[in-house]
Amino acid sequence: MQKLFELIQKDPAFKHIIATFAAEKQQTLIYGLSGSQKAFAIALAFQQAPRPTVVITANRETLQQLQNDFLTILPGTPVWEFVPGDIITFTTAASSIELTAKRLDVLSRMAKGYPAVFLVTAEAAMQKVLPKQQFINNRLTLTLGATLALDELLKTLLSFGYERVDQVDGLGQFSVRGGIIDIFPVNRELPLRLELFGDEIDSLREFDLTTQRSLASVTEADVLPLAEAQYGNKTAAFLSYLPANSTVIFDEPSRLREQFGKLLRENPEIKDHVFDWPALSAAAQNYNVQYFSLLLQKIPYAEVSTIISVMAKGIAPFHRQNELLVNELTGWLERKFTVVILLSTTDKARALQQGLKEEDVTSTIVDPQHNLLVGQINLIIGTVTSGFELPGARLAVISEQDIFGRQKKKRRPRVAK
Repeated sequence: MQKLFELIQKDPAFKHIIATFAAEKQQTLIYGLSGSQKAFAIALAFQQAPRPTVVITANRETLQQLQNDFLTILPGTPVWEFVPGDIITFTTAASSIELTAKRLDVLSRMAKGYPAVFLVTAEAAMQKVLPKQQFINNRLTLTLGATLALDELLKTLLSFGYERVDQVDGLGQFSVRGGIIDIFPVNRELPLRLELFGDEIDSLREFDLTTQRSLASVTEADVLPLAEAQYGNKTAAFLSYLPANSTVIFDEPSRLREQFGKLLRENPEIKDHVFDWPALSAAAQNYNVQYFSLLLQKIPYAEVSTIISVMAKGIAPFHRQNELLVNELTGWLERKFTVVILLSTTDKARALQQGLKEEDVTSTIVDPQHNLLVGQINLIIGTVTSGFELPGARLAVISEQDIFGRQKKKRRPRVAK
């Protein structure tokens, strides 16, 4: 998307967004953004200044839209979801080992401070976690070549809630065969096999659960406790795990406040286990903060020092009406706009290209990483939730959904029991 990003940067507002995103510590309100415009703003700023970035959304639908958009416009960048714990849902699934593993893994990644994007719903953001230092202290780090006493390792794994078995076949298990110890940490996708030579870790590798064969070698790996309950009292905000050079983005703060209030009203028993909006806002003051909003608004408990207005428009849906699409495309070209249309497959791009050709409209399938035809219609393979018009950059971006509408998922045939 490099060439597309370069074109977007011609818009003065987006230039300003990039500058404030990379600031050390300030609060910025950015209004006029909607839909995939937000994903493009985050992706462009992150590409210019990679840093730990948290995006807090009101609900999971919005989170998933950002997630899907980033697959196309921010490929190769680690994007992690910090899922909510079970204090609200109280379901068996929510308290599963897999869910706990995801939460602990993301907290660990935040604590390490690697550049990545962390997506968080209001429900997950408000939940209290263990203070960062206690979390770090309750983590076993295995390092190739380091000294490690077998007895101490086994005691630690048992205290972490891991189960000793003859052969590891699932999360939270470990086995011992002489100086070979297999462990499946809750925070890793593959289990680990370490070999001791005396008290030294002589080999540290991942292995395949099915074949039990060793795979890639690793130099260091963390092993986290099996459950958050192992950590004791939770009193901290998850934001406290971030390093100082992080950026926190609140998406639609008014909706976030409403969601915080709604969850507390509907679940009064969680009051002691969560933060309200004022408390989480206070926790965010330690970082660079951006508020994304469609409308200009006053944000309670925020101290906004910079306001950026984005002059962008959404794309009206074409409802599969070719005439409407051709007229709009012709109008953009007459105004010297560059048009970018994102389609999910090459076949769809070629079909649209042929359809436009029959209407005497020229389009070209391009790779936006290396080429973009300015002032022309570009067809790109990829998907975003919604398109937009950016007059300041003379750019129009159209999504497949804008043209064809939301694709209905095929219903799976019911299987007779």
